[in-house]
Amino acid sequence: MARAGDKQLEFKSFKSPLTQTQAEDHEEGGRFVAGEQFYDYENYGGLRKGGAVRLWAPECWGLAAATFSSCFSYYGLQTVLRPILTSQLKLTTNQNLAVQRLVELPMALGFLIGLLSDCYPLWGLRRKAYMIVGLVLNGVSVLTIAGLGSYLESLDAGASKPSGIVSLIILMSSMASFGCMFTYLCVHTRVIELSQREPLGERGKIQADYLMLRRVAQLFGALFTYCSIGSSSNDVHLKLSNTTILLAVICVLPLPVILKFWKEDIYSLACSMKIRSGIFWKIMQQKAVWRVLVFIIFFSLFPSVKFGDSFNVVRNWAHADKDSSILLRVIQDSTVLVVVIVWRQCFMNRPWRWVFCWVPIMLILPQLVISILICFDITRDRYVYRIVYSLTGLSDGANALMNIVPLTEIIQEGSEGVTVGLVLSLQRLVGIFVGTSTANIFRGDNIYDPAEVPSDSSHVRSMVLVSLLVNYLINALTAGGLFFLPSQKLDAQQLRMYGGFTSFASVGIVAFSLTLFFYSTAINVMTFVPSMACMRVVGGPCLIPVLSVVCRALALRKTTLSTTRVSRSPIPIMEDKPEYTPEKMDFPTPDKDVPKMFVAGSHFYNYEMYGGLRAGGKARLLTRKYIGLTVSAFASAYVYVGVRYGLLPLLGAHFGLTGQQFVAVDRLVELPATFCFLVGLIADSYPLFGYHRKSYMVVGILISFLALAAIALCCCFEDSLRRSLGAGCSYLIIALLGVVSFGSMINFTSVHTMVIMLSQQETLGERGITQANYLFIRISAQLLAQLMTFCINQAEADVQLAMTLTMLISISLGAIPMIINFLQEEEAYVKRAIKENWTECWKLTQQKAVWRIICFVSICALCMSFKLSSGSAALQRWSTVSATGSLLSYVFHDCVMLTTIFIWRTFFMNALWKRVFAIVPASAILFQGIVGFLIAFNVTRSEVFYVFGYSLMGVPHGILSLTTLVPVTEIVQEGMEGSTVGLAIAFDKLCKIFISTFLGSLRPDAFFSQSEVVADTTRVRWLVMAVLGLGFLVNALTFISLPMLPLQKLDAQQLRTFGGFSKGAGFATAIIFVLLFFYCALLNSLSFFPSTACLQLAGGSGCH
Repeated sequence: MARAGDKQLEFKSFKSPLTQTQAEDHEEGGRFVAGEQFYDYENYGGLRKGGAVRLWAPECWGLAAATFSSCFSYYGLQTVLRPILTSQLKLTTNQNLAVQRLVELPMALGFLIGLLSDCYPLWGLRRKAYMIVGLVLNGVSVLTIAGLGSYLESLDAGASKPSGIVSLIILMSSMASFGCMFTYLCVHTRVIELSQREPLGERGKIQADYLMLRRVAQLFGALFTYCSIGSSSNDVHLKLSNTTILLAVICVLPLPVILKFWKEDIYSLACSMKIRSGIFWKIMQQKAVWRVLVFIIFFSLFPSVKFGDSFNVVRNWAHADKDSSILLRVIQDSTVLVVVIVWRQCFMNRPWRWVFCWVPIMLILPQLVISILICFDITRDRYVYRIVYSLTGLSDGANALMNIVPLTEIIQEGSEGVTVGLVLSLQRLVGIFVGTSTANIFRGDNIYDPAEVPSDSSHVRSMVLVSLLVNYLINALTAGGLFFLPSQKLDAQQLRMYGGFTSFASVGIVAFSLTLFFYSTAINVMTFVPSMACMRVVGGPCLIPVLSVVCRALALRKTTLSTTRVSRSPIPIMEDKPEYTPEKMDFPTPDKDVPKMFVAGSHFYNYEMYGGLRAGGKARLLTRKYIGLTVSAFASAYVYVGVRYGLLPLLGAHFGLTGQQFVAVDRLVELPATFCFLVGLIADSYPLFGYHRKSYMVVGILISFLALAAIALCCCFEDSLRRSLGAGCSYLIIALLGVVSFGSMINFTSVHTMVIMLSQQETLGERGITQANYLFIRISAQLLAQLMTFCINQAEADVQLAMTLTMLISISLGAIPMIINFLQEEEAYVKRAIKENWTECWKLTQQKAVWRIICFVSICALCMSFKLSSGSAALQRWSTVSATGSLLSYVFHDCVMLTTIFIWRTFFMNALWKRVFAIVPASAILFQGIVGFLIAFNVTRSEVFYVFGYSLMGVPHGILSLTTLVPVTEIVQEGMEGSTVGLAIAFDKLCKIFISTFLGSLRPDAFFSQSEVVADTTRVRWLVMAVLGLGFLVNALTFISLPMLPLQKLDAQQLRTFGGFSKGAGFATAIIFVLLFFYCALLNSLSFFPSTACLQLAGGSGCH
């Protein structure tokens, strides 16, 4: 054991306080203290990773500028804009107060802003982006008020103000307040997040710096107020328009600093509002959370209760009623600034209850003393009144800590914004409630008669003092909130971890908030109703005499009540930490403490550093850096679906294409997509303007845009074209559709390639997240295109084509500036000869890893695309599927695809590939077999069941969409990305077109006729099942492709490195590609020539 005076204690010598002897307990000062040797104060004291920061550091200059702007703008709205609006709108006193409270009501939606920022980061930023949104909203609103104010100033002094302008000014004031809530919430939340990075002993420094900066901003706001409206609202120095313009400019001025110096981690993963709301509903039930919220409600509600008329009487008796309100605000803010500085230096680690108990004490004691001195005419000196009253600023300074210090210890990562938003909403609702109740409940003249005040008699003095004592008793209820407050930081964390839950707490919080909201809204709206404006409940003069007597009696009775002092047990105070002596720490020895098993962890294999296939670090699509890629992916998918399922049917009907020709056009339009390989090869060889991908995206979208515009022109001048070209007009439209498809293919290939390149930057364990996000975007775009197509088809027939073209052209044109400005790609100006790249591509097709994956992609596309339309048509007819049902089947199908991708991303991203892709044929056969059997044999035949059954096909289709992404990512080589990706996409598209062309050559009635389907005989039911079974048999051939697929990511990389080459693979790939291409092109072209359209190969019924 160490001696009593020896502070260099060994780790082995520490014992539990329960096992210490009396002598040892005496040596340690009577209680056990866990110091650095027991608890690493610096390393484990932070609640969040990242290390401590200071508000004045360069990385936080943006946050400091945002804090200044937020505080200054709100102060300006309070002290500058609203008094001037009062003079312009010519409202009564009660109406003016009601307008101010109604303008503040939108700020009660802070919890919604916080929830949005937690769920949906903008450009990957959860605080900075929403801060900028609020700042812009505030600035635009104030500038709008400036314009409206300028118009009001131009009217004659006696002219009535237009009611529309008045209403618009009030609305813009509300929007400006809402913008202030945006900025306040984002800044406040960010400060709490940074404060959680501080170690336990220093946690609070950035909070103090933040609060001090807010008070400095308010002091500057007071200076601005003095320069604009003078020492009182009656001495206006500037016009309304000039004041508001200047206010807007000053508020928006820090925007460049915020953009450049606000540092925040990218958080691209969005979370649905429903999930986040469910999480927060559970958080509100947490004992630590609702207790802190109750504490904040107590310290927001009761200290703010103030009988304004009673205080005005005392102020008049002290001859202080002429003092400048701006000067008083400066004194108050200066006092708060001093309190925060003292707290930071001396009391930052003191028990919370000890700190916050001074709020009611310093609020009541100075006011009680000065009230007694003035009411009994002991002294009625103006300066004595101001000096004593200014001591209440000590209470305000302590109370300024309530919505930041306790919250820092209980906020959970991921729900910071909504938690802070709820606190700010509660504070705003309480403030509006108190302001509203000042007109009825919190009035001193319920106790004394205002008509007797000028007499200054002993009775009036006593009654005024009694009303103030009632006010102070209400203020004293603030102390009740201390019982809900944890003792200190570690106590709050322990309460959060082990405090449990109270199921009805969340319901109580919501009910309390709604009660305050509806009460305040109703009372303030009643102020503008002439028949209700006279009621006392809204501040009018009407009051039932009996009610007055009862109020005064109850108030007098309250003053006779005696209060009992509540004794509290002493709270232990944190003592100095013992010295940290690592040389005396007892580290585990290999012989006795390490388990007999070797585990290769991060020290053996650096997962983050060596897990990526490409330098650059992980990237997320929904960030500012890659938002252009997101838009390009969206535009590519939308234009593809919009052209194929929206524009093509309309043009076919418009130009009189037969059903056979329409199907052929659909396939021919897709044929240019088979040139993906050539586009990728050119993009790898010749960067345009220094970019391999970005510039080709723009070129592809531009080509699609020009072709769509040309189609629109052809439709406008259709009559002239038909006279000059005849049947060639239809061929021109088909050619232009092919150009649209070609441009979309260029864009799609470039986007697909860049997504794979970004995915290669991800570590081994996370590789797939970017791919999943990309598929989310594409499927969402397809879903939106389907919905828009359906909506357009419900319009008048003569406007459908114009609406479709307008939508497609707008999407294409709008994507170009987004790609140019918001997509970052490493510049590359070195060109390579296309011959050299072609030679490398030829060698690439011989690589075992490449040709095996190309075979896998091709077989999946061939077998899973095989579907005899006659069987599906019979099922649809028996289920009486309508156009709406067909649309719903597509919608739910895409939703299931999104769900499938999400499940893969969450649970199966690192599962074996063969197991994952085996689900494709298995689930397709299972779902279609069950649905087909139940419908064919009349077990159930309903549109709802068919829609449900078809939507389940989103599972295999969702997994199938991964074939050109997941395996290809592991084999793409740097410098040949476009060629490899283009080759995989080209074979995927070509195989699907080949199957469609082949099935199109089969006669629709080859197995049964439509009349037999209508008859619904037993024979035709079995024939339908046989047709479906034939499709299932071909689908099952997909299992053949699985042996060609590597097991997983590392296996694919090993096959690429050591798998070797097959010389005949290159020739086989080229020959198969050429044969399939010419077969598809030839057979589909035959449909447009009358002499060959009748051939069964071209889909005809046979030539006679």
